[in-house]
Parts: sequence; structure tokens; C-alpha cells
Amino acid sequence: SAVAGVATKVGHKSGHNSIGRLTAVHVAELGERSAETGFVKATKRGPLAKLSQQAAARIGRAALVLLPVLGGLFAVYLLQSDLQRLQEEKLKDRGGVTEHRKIWCLSTILFGGAAIADLIDAISHFVIAYAVFRGFGHHAVLHWEEISLACAVASTACAIVGEVLSHTKLQKQREVVAEMG
Repeated sequence: SAVAGVATKVGHKSGHNSIGRLTAVHVAELGERSAETGFVKATKRGPLAKLSQQAAARIGRAALVLLPVLGGLFAVYLLQSDLQRLQEEKLKDRGGVTEHRKIWCLSTILFGGAAIADLIDAISHFVIAYAVFRGFGHHAVLHWEEISLACAVASTACAIVGEVLSHTKLQKQREVVAEMG
């Protein structure tokens, strides 16, 4: 160790015999080990350890609450997007070609279904965050997690199928208009 090296050099310069040097080395190493051991014990068992454990627990708990809140906010954003697409599809329904009206209505219904699923998903995320904040057990949250996952899958499927139907019928409508004009 560095302290032992310094003690050895001091022993050489002062003219002490080898026993004195060994004693100085042992004392230095003993002091170094005692300091290290004392620091380790203080951080493992002392107030510093308790403080760091409490801080880590609070940070972990905050993350457990924050994650579902962020998921709920994302679901609200998706809800807004689906409602906007629903309005766009409604406008297309009013001015659409009559033979394609059923498909336009189906895409409107699908975007409405996606919006409803996103609403339920957002609510379930906020319920999960509240349950974690209040310290309810995992079993109380599990049901809401399943609902959230099912709603996310349903919303995604409805939005994708709605977009495909909307795009397909838009292409067909353009072909009909091009043939007429």
C-alpha cells in the first residue's frame, strides 16, 4: 500500500533496523485497513447507509408511479389522435361517393373503437399509478394491467385497419372521379 511504502522509506532514512521497518510497515497497513474498514462499516450500517437506502427506495417508488402516469399520458395523446381521425372520416362520409359509403362508415367506426380503447387504456394506467402510489399489492394491479394491455392491442388493431380501409377507399374514390372526369 502507499502508506506502507512511505513508512518503509522513513524507516530506511532514520537508520532503524529491519524490525523497526517491519513494525512501521505493519502499523501503517493496520491503520490503512482500519480506516477502510471503518468507512465500509459506516456506509453499510451507519446513517449514510440508511440515507442512501431510503433515497434509492424513494427514487424506485417514484419511478414505479411515474411509469404508468407516462403511459396514461401517451394513451391520452393517442385518444386525441384517434378522435381527430374520427372527425376526418366523418367529413369524408358526408362528401363521399355513395357506393363507398359503407366502407367509409366502417373506418369511422374503427377509429371510434380505437378512441374508446385508448380512453379505457388511459384510465387503467392512472388507476395503476394510484394503486402503486397507495401501496396496494401486485394482485390488485394485475387486473388493470391486463385491461390496459388488451385495450392497447385493440386500439392499435382498430387504428391500423381503419387507416388501411380509409386509404384503400380513397384510392378507389380517386379512380372513380378520374373515370368520370
